Amino acid sequence: MAELRWIRIRSYTGSQWEASIQIGTICKDAAAGMLPNVSWVCAPHDASEHPADPIDSGGNPLVGNVTHGMQWTVAQVDTLVQGGLWSKSAMFITWDDWGGWFDHFNPPEIEKWSDGTQFRYGSRVGCLVLSPYAKQGYISKTMHSHVSLLKFCETLFNLPALNDRPHGEGRRYVRLF
Repeated sequence: MAELRWIRIRSYTGSQWEASIQIGTICKDAAAGMLPNVSWVCAPHDASEHPADPIDSGGNPLVGNVTHGMQWTVAQVDTLVQGGLWSKSAMFITWDDWGGWFDHFNPPEIEKWSDGTQFRYGSRVGCLVLSPYAKQGYISKTMHSHVSLLKFCETLFNLPALNDRPHGEGRRYVRLF
């Protein structure tokens, strides 16, 4: 099997993975049509769409501005398209929390922690799939989790499990194409 390249872009969440690079690098690579097989891109703090933290008072006025976050995301999509990578890409856009909006859906219990308490999903978050291979206008009613994205990569690249979280639902992302 050919070597797979993975990269995570340094962002608001800090540098938690070894292979982290600055966001400007991914834009240059995408514009040049040279992205790795998998790229995890997280918005910088001012485009994260999170409300301002107490430490942000008097700082960057863009922090907490949802419109600024949306514009940043559109710019990332545009960079991918303009770099000529659209025809061979799948982009998953998701959020790390639900944004405080009411959700009538009660998340199911998924498993139990070692102390017997339940582990369950929180409120639902959206996930947009942008790709020329995605089913046009399709809305999935299947529940996924963030680890579903990892499982999708494992399935696509025929990789062994990359962690021991139960995330078999990631195969369902294939149904979106």
